[in-house]
Amino acid sequence: MMTNVRVQLLRGLQATNTTAFVHRALAYSSTITIEKQGRAADGKNIMALMDLYVQENDHVRLFTHGDDEALAHTRLRSFLQGGELENHRHMDLEG
Repeated sequence: MMTNVRVQLLRGLQATNTTAFVHRALAYSSTITIEKQGRAADGKNIMALMDLYVQENDHVRLFTHGDDEALAHTRLRSFLQGGELENHRHMDLEG
């Protein structure tokens, strides 16, 4: 699967957000790839992702391929768009 995504994470994929993304990606058996301006990185490799220098409002392509690609794609796209992260922020404030 492939989708174009506008990254809506505050500060983009800096260290904290990249670590959170990779942690989520590692939960899936599918291959996860992020592409920005023709450069691709393994979505399960922190250093490779940080090397793409993805900032807030950048457009990237999210690729998933494998047995659980649909679920991985949906959840990782949501994370990049800020949805899942926002839910965790609210839980942290309430808990």
